[in-house]
Order: sequence, then C-alpha cells, then structure tokens
Amino acid sequence: MAKKKWLHKILAILPSISLIVILLISSFEIGAYGDWNFYEKEYEKYKVADELYMEMPDIMKVTKFMMSYLRGNEKKLSIETEVEGNIQDFFNEKDRLHMADVQGLFLGGLAIRRGAIIVLLFSMAALVLMKADWKRLIPQMYQRVLAVFLALTAVAGFLFSRDFNKYFVIFTILMTVGGIVDNFKGGNVQYFYIKYLLGGENNWAMFTIYQVVTGVPLGIGAFVIYPLAKKFGIKNVSLVGYGLVLIGSIVGWLQPSNMIVAFVAGFIRQMGYLPNLYVTATLLCYAYDSVEQKSGLRLEGLLGVAIITAVQTAIYAPFAGGYEAAILKLGFVDVAGVTPSAEVTSFMATAFYLFDIILATAYIVLLPFMDVEKKLPEINAELLERKKAATLARGEEWIDPAELESREAEENARIHEENRIADLKEHCAKKGLDFDVENAKYLAKQAKKQKVKK
Repeated sequence: MAKKKWLHKILAILPSISLIVILLISSFEIGAYGDWNFYEKEYEKYKVADELYMEMPDIMKVTKFMMSYLRGNEKKLSIETEVEGNIQDFFNEKDRLHMADVQGLFLGGLAIRRGAIIVLLFSMAALVLMKADWKRLIPQMYQRVLAVFLALTAVAGFLFSRDFNKYFVIFTILMTVGGIVDNFKGGNVQYFYIKYLLGGENNWAMFTIYQVVTGVPLGIGAFVIYPLAKKFGIKNVSLVGYGLVLIGSIVGWLQPSNMIVAFVAGFIRQMGYLPNLYVTATLLCYAYDSVEQKSGLRLEGLLGVAIITAVQTAIYAPFAGGYEAAILKLGFVDVAGVTPSAEVTSFMATAFYLFDIILATAYIVLLPFMDVEKKLPEINAELLERKKAATLARGEEWIDPAELESREAEENARIHEENRIADLKEHCAKKGLDFDVENAKYLAKQAKKQKVKK
C-alpha cells in the first residue's frame, strides 16, 4: 500500500512537469505566431521600412517566410524581395548560419512539447487505471513542481542578468540539480538499500558483491569513453549515458528487492554515469570559452567558482540530510533489532532510484541545447585573434600556438638528445667502449623502430 502511495505521487509529478512545459512552449508559440499585426505595428513604430529601404508588404512577406522556416516548413532560408529597387535574396550566408541555430532551438522546443504531451497522457492514464486520487494529487504536485521551476527560473534570470550565456546557465542548472540530489541522498542511501532490500543485513558479503558488480564499468570506462567522445561528441555520449541511467533506474525501481534485477540495474546505471565521470565536465570548460568570447571574462578559478558556489549553496541548504530526516520522520532508527516497515523500505527504494531518474531527466532535457562543441572552432579562432591583437598591441612578438608547441617540442628533443649523448659517452668511458660504434647501434635501432611504425 505504501509503495502504491509513493508511486501515485511520482506519477502525479510527471503530468505536473509536462503541463508546465506544454504551457510554456505553447505560450511562446502563440506569442510568436498569434498576431501578425503586432509585427507590422512594431515595424511602423520603429520605422523599419525606412531603415531597410523596403515596402511594408515585402517586410511582412519576409517575416512570415522566416517564421515558417523556424517551424521547419521551409528547407532553406532564402527569399527574394525588393530592396532599394533591386530584386535580391534578403538573407545572406551569415543570416542563414545564425537562423539555423535558432531553428534548431525552436524545433527542439516543439519536440520537447510533443514528448511532454505523450508523458502527460500516459501518466494520467496510469493514475486513472491505478485508481489514484489524481484530483487531489495533481494540484498538490503541480504547486511543488511550479515552485521548483520558479526557483530555477530565478537562478537562470540572475545568471543571464550578469551577462552569462546559455551554455553556462544550462550547465549551472544541471550542476544545481545534481547538487540537490547529492545533498538529499547523503552517504547512506546505497548502504540502507543493500542492507534492508537486498539482504545485506543477514549477508554482509552482499555489500562487496554489489560494489564489485556495479564497479566493473568504472574499470573499463577510461578506455572506452574517450574514444567514443572523440568520435561522437561529448554531448551525444553524455546523452546516451544519462539515457542508460534513466533506464537502469526505472528497471531497478520496478523490482527493488530482486537481487538479480538490482545488479543488472546497478551495472546499467554505472555504465551510464561513465561520461559524467570522465568527459561531461569538459562541456563546462567549453562554456567558459563561450562566456569569454561574449563578455571577455575568464571564469576558471575564483570568479567562476564563487558565482556557482554562492548560488548553489543557498539552494542546497534545505535539501541537506533530507534522506535521513525522512526515514526518521517515518519512525525508523538504524539500530540492532529494529526492522524497517514496508513504508520505510518503500521510501529507501524510491530514494535510491527516483532521484537518479530526476537527475537523468534533467540532463536529457537540457543537454540537447548544449551545442557549444560545434561552435568551439569558431570560438577558439576568435579568442586566438584577440590574444594575438593584445600581444601585438603590447609591442610583443606573437607566436602562433602551433608554432610555439613545435618549437617547444624541438627544444625538448634537442635537450633529450644532448643528455643521451652525454650519458652514452659516460657509459662508454666506464666500459671502455667505442662511442661512435655504440651511437651508431642506437641510431640504427631507432631508425628500425621508425620504419616499423610507418
């Protein structure tokens, strides 16, 4: 019964989240497409026609075409119109590159809305079929979800007001959600789960077995993740990873007391967390580069850490020790002879799996917007040009980083060769060997190795 109540609450959260997402995206769409007269009035207000040397009907034609393109109804952002008496394509290549990114965001939002509608329908159907008190639960959960959403919106608004870009904001939100989860769970969630749901109380070897089984992915992770991230991209690999975390958590939660299911779920979850352990944080470094490109600020070190920590500390505080507080409130104390009730074990299973589901969902929803990787060459090129200009402005010699790296490699090779020759001469003097002969042997070996490599 207790497990059903918890399940009802979780299911009630899903339509609440879905409804907020649907309303948010739909309101944006209505605002953008609902009133073409608004655009025309604004164009007239700011004398756009005079600035563009175009007639208003032509401007509105271009506007409607562009908005149709954002919806994916036009394959290419290209439309001929009259400008200064000449028929020409209104959009140039730079416009098309920029609007392609905008279209991607718009279509991504529409895809998220479609997914939210599906989740809403299925979760509502599940609540009805399970005879849950959905009329009471949904308004209750909606208020709580809305409060969290507004808090995150406030954080995002603060960061945007400080001139940070979307990549930094996205990653800060993800790190914040992760911090909330970690603070709530604390260090005892896995311990209690293994002890009371997997039989660890009567078989202490279970703790070791679980650690070994779920720890296998960590051993092979470093050899697998880096090549995969290089080939498919950090964002894509991380998305797949959190997809595995979501699947593993759902599988484990369905049968939390089944040892085999728990082992399989734990293995899948750990596989999913591999990108997070090795490469996902690199996206934050890329976000730093993007912020520097936009604002000139370099966030590594004190500034970046201070901003993130200050905001997150305030949000984490109410969640710290939440797990321990919850089981105490349920009347359970971990002492010899005390057996947890069904309600307590249900909560233990929920805490072990649900919060990872929430974290994985947050990453799956937000990571698609973290497209900084494809813009990194452009970002790095611009930052390099700025450094070059600053160096020359100081009257200093500018050396291209690739050239500098080549010079350093040559210098290191020279020093290494000098040391080798000195060591070989010393060795030959001690052993009574001919230096030229021994050196020739060494050079012949090196030449053979190089030939094999080629």
